[in-house]
Amino acid sequence: RDAMKYILKKPIIDPETKKPCSRGLHKAQLLLESCVETVVISKLGSFEFPVAKRLGELWQFPSDHPPIAAKLTLGERTIKVASWNVLNRNYYKYIDADTQGLKGSQITTLHEAERRESTIVEKIQEMLLKTNIHILCLEECWPELIAELKAALGENLLFEMLCSGDEQDKNQEVIVFDSKLRVMYVHHHPPFSENSKKVVTEVHFQLETESLRVVTTHVPGAPFGRARREFADCLAEIVKGEKLPTVLMADLNFPDKAVHPLLLDRGLEDIYFVPTPYPTNICQGSLLPKRIDSIAAINHQVAGSKLYATAMGAKELLDGLDKVVELLQSKSAEPLTPTRYHSDKVETDAEQISRLERELHAARQRVKYLQSTIDCQNEERAREAPATSSKERAREALLPHRPTDAPSGHYRRNVQVSSVHRVEPEKL
Repeated sequence: RDAMKYILKKPIIDPETKKPCSRGLHKAQLLLESCVETVVISKLGSFEFPVAKRLGELWQFPSDHPPIAAKLTLGERTIKVASWNVLNRNYYKYIDADTQGLKGSQITTLHEAERRESTIVEKIQEMLLKTNIHILCLEECWPELIAELKAALGENLLFEMLCSGDEQDKNQEVIVFDSKLRVMYVHHHPPFSENSKKVVTEVHFQLETESLRVVTTHVPGAPFGRARREFADCLAEIVKGEKLPTVLMADLNFPDKAVHPLLLDRGLEDIYFVPTPYPTNICQGSLLPKRIDSIAAINHQVAGSKLYATAMGAKELLDGLDKVVELLQSKSAEPLTPTRYHSDKVETDAEQISRLERELHAARQRVKYLQSTIDCQNEERAREAPATSSKERAREALLPHRPTDAPSGHYRRNVQVSSVHRVEPEKL
């Protein structure tokens, strides 16, 4: 719908060049590309059978998302930022149902031992104290985790935290930041009609002589819902307000290519999505890896220093994280056919008979289709054969033929006129 408004029956003429204006078509192209990304992600999540192997116990990490990070440069100041969806404990039911192939992983063992909160807090402390992350955005936090994190941060007073909701809200975002950074402004925007409690959090930080705006959220993931457009509207309103360099850190639930065109369509300029160096989640259904967590630098009409961002690798962020993301890049991408998927399971006799009957039926249908195709091709050849033969005979009558007594490469026609003498090949 957003794209079609730029495709007009009568093109707009550029007053300077006197040629049809292509800006509208370019915007339409971007918007249609964003729809493609949405459709692809939806399709990969709806497969009846997986096309990649499940990771199961190979996945030794407390969340189904690895964190991502970037180095920001603003004026003379450089800071490190990170974003991490920690997997809300209320969503553990999907892990237990093995929708992503992670049942039996460290997520399972820590949940059953009631130690997942403490392990997540340890990872957070490592990022803050060892990697020196200055601003960390956390998605899908729950009360027990927030309480344990607050207790851990209160011991050293080096870091503070802001929550997007009340402490007892079961699912919210948290921003942990270096206490040396001054908080100048905080506001929670509620743009999502599908979930009124879900907000977009905006925080302004003072970095010595520079100001930086941080925006974080977790976009609802209904494939064809209104959340992406509502988020784009909200972010455009935020950025077009006070002209500050802005860093977006969020779980968008979609690849950035499904969101970036919507922001361009709303008039935002100078947006750079930092290339995520590794997959950050696993599709349900297909079990293929996907990148849905993003960091972006936005310098829309900024008058002062511009914000620049570069991605950090997994090895820079957490010890052992490189081995975790390597699984997403390799093991989860191993081809797996439906037959192989079934062979990995222990089937009962009845299940095996049922599967073989389905495969036999499919094979018979394939043979029937191929035989029908061959019959049609044979009929076409039979209809074309007489016409082709007559055309070939007529063409051969007009062409010179090669005499049996002429050497290779010399040709002549039989001529009956007596005044023409035969020329021997060797005399030519």
